[in-house]
Amino acid sequence: MLTLLASLTAIPLLAQAALREFVVYPRDRLNTTACRNTNRTLFSKGFERVQSYSSPRRGVTEFWLVEADSDPTAVTEGVPDVGACLMNLGLTENCGVTCGKDSSIEDEVEASSGVSTATTDTTTTSIPAPTRTPTPRRNVMQRAAPQDLDLVSWPPGRFLPWKMKGYVYDVVSGDDTYIYVIGDGINFEHRDFVRSRSQGWYFGPNARHIFRDESAPAGFSSCAASKAAGWYNGVSKNSKIVVIKGSMSLANNTWAFAKVLEDVILKRRQGKSVILYPRRSKHQLDAPSKRGWERIRIIMQDLFAADVVIVSCAGDDAQRIPRRERNILDGFPAAWSSKTFPLIVAGAATGSGEFARFSRGVDVSQEVAWAPGDGVACASNVASRDQTGQGTAFAAGMVAGLAAYLLRNSTWILRPGLAAADMRIYLSHEASRPITPKVKPNIIWNLQDGSRDPNPRFQQTISLTYPADNSSGPLVNNE
Repeated sequence: MLTLLASLTAIPLLAQAALREFVVYPRDRLNTTACRNTNRTLFSKGFERVQSYSSPRRGVTEFWLVEADSDPTAVTEGVPDVGACLMNLGLTENCGVTCGKDSSIEDEVEASSGVSTATTDTTTTSIPAPTRTPTPRRNVMQRAAPQDLDLVSWPPGRFLPWKMKGYVYDVVSGDDTYIYVIGDGINFEHRDFVRSRSQGWYFGPNARHIFRDESAPAGFSSCAASKAAGWYNGVSKNSKIVVIKGSMSLANNTWAFAKVLEDVILKRRQGKSVILYPRRSKHQLDAPSKRGWERIRIIMQDLFAADVVIVSCAGDDAQRIPRRERNILDGFPAAWSSKTFPLIVAGAATGSGEFARFSRGVDVSQEVAWAPGDGVACASNVASRDQTGQGTAFAAGMVAGLAAYLLRNSTWILRPGLAAADMRIYLSHEASRPITPKVKPNIIWNLQDGSRDPNPRFQQTISLTYPADNSSGPLVNNE
């Protein structure tokens, strides 16, 4: 199976050397001859460690990870065709916090189950019309669902009660879709993931090969993932989850997006995949970090061309910065979101459908997909308990879940090569609405009527236990 890890060498460590990691980018990642020469020269310089991350299938060399006791200039001295050499420092931070002292999930939950890289014009604002006949669908209600999830199916123009009845969803939508979660792992022992079956783990540079959530605060990645595809807390019940585990460093972030692209192309998941990226850049980025983000942006453009939807977060520091800066999307990758760069940015709303006081993006609310993110119920690092999440990362989880839910909705179809742009438009037009006419913003909506039970006589109890065929442990896709 293809892997981004192409080669590795290890030289005995020099005595008393202060080793540092550097990310070396090629001048032209598509020039195989030049990249081969660069690779040969780096390995011949006798560095303590050199790792080459490339994709033979796409003919691309993304970067080299070099461990040395030198400075950037010395690392690349005499090395041909180097585009940049940057320190492998922390690049991002999580968008939110979690609190693990919440109520537990009930033992039983009442629910019903039921690559082209050519440049394309994404400036259109038209919604693609239905192009195929709808398949038979059945809408069901998940009774006693979290109120933040109920809000996603609450219909426009209806008075919002103190307590909603449940979450109504289509049991067909979201089938055969994949949500790639970039983070620190997921706790698949949690009962929320009983039906959100793991489709494999990939481990980034220096990531520990441990099949659990190692995020801080505890359970952060599991919380965000459960809002996307959790059986109890999630929007898209049918979506599968792929774990992209890596730290917040420059190398890991570059690797993560490249690895998703490789996996999508290899497994032919174009038009069926969503990336949940619950992180943003750190404040006051220096020039080298911005250069690193520009490299990541190139890979994200390739992902859009492969019809992969990417959802990220707006940021949670609106209360801690000057008023004039609060509602500007200046963190990466959110700052790039536009018609020509169709990244979907998620902002957080309260349980009553109003702007969350900590969320960025209020002044550009029409460019942001808004979802509940203030005190939402989500999975934790403990198998039997939920926790509470507050942040735009958890709103991003719900937006990513809705995007996956709509990807396989049979009443409309995305245009090849423009799936990400079409989804960004669709979420801001058809698949969102204000909770009440006088309250902003528009909250994401799964096009259902959650004010009534579509099958009041149909009840089925779903046991939150692992099926027998999942007892063999997680599937490892990393070579």
